[in-house]
Order: sequence, then C-alpha cells, then structure tokens
Amino acid sequence: MPHLINSTDDGITWSEPYVVTLNLGGGKTQPADTRTGFAIGPTKGLAVTSPAGGVRLMLPGEGGKFAGASIYSDDHGQTWHSNGTAAVGEMDWTVCPQAADCPPGMKYAMINRGGAKDSPNSCQISFSADSTTWSRQTSTDNGQIVVGTHHGKPGLVAVPGALLSSQQISQCPLGLKLNSDSSCGTPGSSNHTNRTASDVIGHGMALLISKDGVHWSLFKKLWPYGGMYTTMAALTTNAAGEALTYGVIFSAGSADGGVGATGTVTYMNFTAVHSDGAMDAELAAAIARL
Repeated sequence: MPHLINSTDDGITWSEPYVVTLNLGGGKTQPADTRTGFAIGPTKGLAVTSPAGGVRLMLPGEGGKFAGASIYSDDHGQTWHSNGTAAVGEMDWTVCPQAADCPPGMKYAMINRGGAKDSPNSCQISFSADSTTWSRQTSTDNGQIVVGTHHGKPGLVAVPGALLSSQQISQCPLGLKLNSDSSCGTPGSSNHTNRTASDVIGHGMALLISKDGVHWSLFKKLWPYGGMYTTMAALTTNAAGEALTYGVIFSAGSADGGVGATGTVTYMNFTAVHSDGAMDAELAAAIARL
C-alpha cells in the first residue's frame, strides 16, 4: 500500500507515513493499494499550478482499476485524484520549455520506456495542456542511436530552449552488430569501427537532447555501463520551471562486473545556466545544432 510523508519546514523534519487516499467523488474515498491495482513510481513527483491557481502535486501512477498517467492533489497531499488515463508504465515528466517546440498549447511533457512493437528501440513521448489529460503516445526518433527500452526507464528535465533525457544508449549505431571485442560492424568492411575510450560498453548511460520531444540526438555520454532506472530533476529553476541546474541519478552496472552487472547508484549534477546568466557553452552549442 503506497504511503506518503511530508515536510513543512523544507525537509528538516518529516511526518509519520500516511496512506494515499483516492477521492472517488460523491464523498467517497478509498485507500490506494495493490489490491485495487494501483502503484506509484518509479520517478519524481511534479508540482504545477492547478486550474484554480493553487499548487497541484502530481505523482506518477500505473496499473489496474485506477490506472493513470498520474494522480494529483490540490489540497497539499491530503486527498488524491486519478486522472483516469491509460497506464503508461515507468516514466518521467517535466514542464515544456518556453523556447522549445512542444505542440501548441502543451505545458508538460512525459516520456516512458516504450518498446512499442513498431519501434522497439524507441521511448514514447506524450504531452498535456492541463496536467491531467495526456496526448496519445508518440514513438521518439533517435536517429542512428539505439536506446535501451524494456526496463531502461528514461529521465526527463526541461532546460531553457530544450528537453534533456537520460537514457541507455548502445555503443553501436542502428543496424551495426556489437562484436565480442567491443567493435561495431563487420570486421574487414567499411562499416567496422573499433571501440574508443569515450564509447559506452553495451548499453551505457547518456543524455539526449530535443527541441520537440520527438526528435532526439546525443548530447553527451555519462557512464560507460548501463542501468535499469534513471531520473532527472531540476535543482534550481527559473520562473518558468526550466532547470538552471539539474541532477541525474541512475542505477548502473559496475566497472568490475562488466556489461549488465548492477550494484551501484550514480548521481551527477550539471549547470545549464550559470549564476551570471550565461548558458553553459556545451549545452548552448548542442541546442544550436538542433
């Protein structure tokens, strides 16, 4: 059964755990639990402005009778509502950057691990104008990058002018085989390339960048070994909710264990906009190439 704890003093002290209570309407409520098919996570929550102008707290939800892209609370977490949309699996979400190219009127973007039959190497993206109703999922286009799906949950954060996603990527471009010596392609042919020091091994962790949430390109490689789950979060933001600094956390394979081994959790933080207002040069160059 999902429980919450909350803090009213910026995280210095925390409440005792309390049950997530779903508001069914008509004065009826029901605890959210696995018997009713409800689960929370695994990703960060999202705080947005409600239609009434207050603070709306959103948590990712999936599964069963109360399946939904999220549950939300407009009363500081006392009661929660399911938005009733189809379950989307393991996902991450953020605001749409003001200077990016999200669909007209859309304020929020959500990405999930996808793995659709028509695009097995693609994550899925959807958008919302009101935080409760989400558009139909669209397969992302990653060019020649092979991204990890299945349980490779992606992360998502907005920076001024773009969306960033933390994902597993393959060492070899789309259509090229990874050989036992970590080279790509057919030995002796023109498509054969040896592994370089900056390459990931198998499915390593990287950041992808996009203007519209659908078309993605490689921004930077983070870690040579892959992992199962990753989440991105804004550490500081501007008035639009875009990250000025952000963090990436992922469960990763260890260097000693090699490809597929797990046992480490890695955290990295980054600056999108410096204290003097200057955009990070590497990020600015990546956005200019989009």
